[in-house]
Amino acid sequence: MQTIGSNTHKIKSSDENGVKFIYLERERDFLRLHDKPGCRVLLACEAESRANYEMPVRCFTYDGVEYTDQLKSRKRNRKRGKHRKRRPLVPVFHQVLYLGEERWQSKKKLQEMMEIPEKVGEFSSLLPEYDICMADIHEQNPQLFHTEWRDIFSLMSHSRKKEELKKYIEDNKIEIQKLSLETRWFLAILLEQYTIVDDDVVEVRDVCKAWDGAMQMYADEAREATRKEMKKEMRKRENEKSRRQVFRMFSKGYPQTEIADVLEIPLKTVKRWCAGLTPAAQK
Repeated sequence: MQTIGSNTHKIKSSDENGVKFIYLERERDFLRLHDKPGCRVLLACEAESRANYEMPVRCFTYDGVEYTDQLKSRKRNRKRGKHRKRRPLVPVFHQVLYLGEERWQSKKKLQEMMEIPEKVGEFSSLLPEYDICMADIHEQNPQLFHTEWRDIFSLMSHSRKKEELKKYIEDNKIEIQKLSLETRWFLAILLEQYTIVDDDVVEVRDVCKAWDGAMQMYADEAREATRKEMKKEMRKRENEKSRRQVFRMFSKGYPQTEIADVLEIPLKTVKRWCAGLTPAAQK
């Protein structure tokens, strides 16, 4: 699976003072491209440690920004001649993974957040319905999984009853210690049971802060990668613009040394771009 960077959507609007630009930035916790023969989809996930009332709107916005970015990318590729046919959108499958101790009490669907007037209730099917597809990590069936997720969900199914959880860990201590260190750290942070990792490990008391820190580190890495790609794209555009200016001046008979001075471009670059061309050929 391929990691996808942050989604950034630029919206243009106007007011009495002229034109202003508003930048709407939405970043998911996880976004992966699954690209196999006959199965090209985006898999998105939001990890939440507490119930969030605005989650249906938030996920709806994430997906809208992602589809908008796909349309923009296809438009740029068509202009560059990379794709002549209009390519379909890559579908986004999203899910909210709930890690909180308390049961989720907030809304899970977009229409549940609305107050739909009784007189227009029969037209409610025309309104967008959006389900956040929430998965409570405490309430999954471990037998549906064949990797270490089976052990994770087995532990989490006891996590809302502390005494029951401690007994389960004690009874299955040998099996738990056989899990990978990454899985044991994941469980240790979620459950605040640091003996899962090491009996002598220093306890991290602020679990939410530890989890948020891990998510922030992932987001920072994705954001930095996106910045590099944007800078690379901007340099490429500026380079192409300068090349066109050189060609226009050269076609009008300007000497290459003068072109280099006027445009403040290295002479060797101007010569390389103009190699094989003549002013007469460009008129």
